[in-house]
Amino acid sequence: MQMKPTNLYVEVVKCPLASAQGVEDIEAYPFPDAYAKGRFEKAKRDISRYRSSHYIIGDCELSIFELAWHLTGMEKYMVDFAMEEPYIEALNDRVEAVPRQQNFP
Repeated sequence: MQMKPTNLYVEVVKCPLASAQGVEDIEAYPFPDAYAKGRFEKAKRDISRYRSSHYIIGDCELSIFELAWHLTGMEKYMVDFAMEEPYIEALNDRVEAVPRQQNFP
């Protein structure tokens, strides 16, 4: 996804699956590896730097629904969901696998 910071939040400006039409488009999309080397290095540095002066919390700001529509676009996701497009189930399955891969409850 391409994101644009605003004063209040980060806005999605380009959805990588905006043109998805079928299950094969979802299967071909390279979801990130939760265990990729270096993925949490910045977090480790920040924790080391601020641990004695700040409270540090983990924050997962996206629900499964939000991640799915961020990948396709809200209108496309909602219309295709209502129309029972087969790729929606494949997309939801892939998105639901992300927290399981990361051992989230």
